[in-house]
Amino acid sequence: MTWTCFKTFRFKLNTARYLIAGLFLFISVAPAFAELKLSGYGTIGYVDDDVSGTAFVRELVQKPEVNDPTTFSSDTRPFLTDSRIGVQAVYLPNDQFELVTQLVFRDQQENSLDRSLEWLNLGYSPNENAKFRLGRVGWDSFLMSDHRHLGYAYPWVRPPVEFYGALPVYSLDGADISYKFNTDEAGNSWHVKLQYGKGGTVFPFGGDEYDFESDIWALSLNHTRRFWNFRLGYSEIDIDTAPPLDTLLAGLSSVSALAPAPISQEADHLIENMTYEGSLMRFSALGASYDDGQWVGQSEIGYIESDADMVTNGTLAYVAIGRRFESLTPYLMLSAFETSSDKYKEQTDWSLIGQQALQDVAINAINSTRIEQTTFSAGLRWDFDTKAALKLQWDRTDIDANGYGLW
Repeated sequence: MTWTCFKTFRFKLNTARYLIAGLFLFISVAPAFAELKLSGYGTIGYVDDDVSGTAFVRELVQKPEVNDPTTFSSDTRPFLTDSRIGVQAVYLPNDQFELVTQLVFRDQQENSLDRSLEWLNLGYSPNENAKFRLGRVGWDSFLMSDHRHLGYAYPWVRPPVEFYGALPVYSLDGADISYKFNTDEAGNSWHVKLQYGKGGTVFPFGGDEYDFESDIWALSLNHTRRFWNFRLGYSEIDIDTAPPLDTLLAGLSSVSALAPAPISQEADHLIENMTYEGSLMRFSALGASYDDGQWVGQSEIGYIESDADMVTNGTLAYVAIGRRFESLTPYLMLSAFETSSDKYKEQTDWSLIGQQALQDVAINAINSTRIEQTTFSAGLRWDFDTKAALKLQWDRTDIDANGYGLW
């Protein structure tokens, strides 16, 4: 159950401070006739499930709740999973420049100013078709990239987890350039965008946390035509940091150096597939949405491939359709993630060298990131106010025995 509303009011922590300082400096030297627009939105959500020992999360950055595994109580954080508050400011000193900032407060592993600051960028438009932005910009990777946290903007309770929950990147510290062309009186247009910058976040990793950082470039093409919106995108994510696996990797390195050839070769293979740092992840996506005021539909399909088996790999997709009946919108959604990585199984017997426990831990670590699940959702949205809506959604998720990477 989610209640959501929208209201308009007319790289590390020190990174956020520098960006905010630049914001105030820019405003202080801008013309007195400049325009400042403030807006905000909020969602209060509640989630309940019937599983024990496993926690449902909307995004991988959310903290796990660990209860007694011998009980039948859920590990999901019911009021934190979908609840969030967003604040946005747009400063327009003239027709060509704009300064945009957005803070989103939500449940995540590191609740700092830097992680909550999703946008803070200076935009320049030399003409009505071209735009340059510098600073922290949203990673333009999905149909709902710019409003994935704004629950009022889409019919369903949340963007499908199988598609939107697997990649823990939300913004880039860098720049992008976009150009709109072939715009006609009916509003049909093409929009191309190129982005480059550093992106990252912090998310739980076993009993520790992983400070994920990467270099990202992305290219997207959007086409708007009457009731339709089409999107094609490609991104490359070059991972710069390693997860907290030093102890495990040190043990595997010792086995690699001292064990007989078959066991040593398996240890090398495990090390290679557990090393995030220096790995390249590629993400391709194709999406389309339709809204004629009565019928609403949306679908995306994507593919993730990477150099390491422990990094998420596979095909992800969803399709959703809804029908508006005045203030009520019932809808259905089907979403899935199918991994392209086979479950890793032991290749040699490490009990011969007394390291069976180490082998088991390494294999479990690699398999823990596999995602293999399908979710069917049915829901109802009630627009009881022009700026507020209540949503109810029921999900059934079927998870492969070794596909709990999103839980």
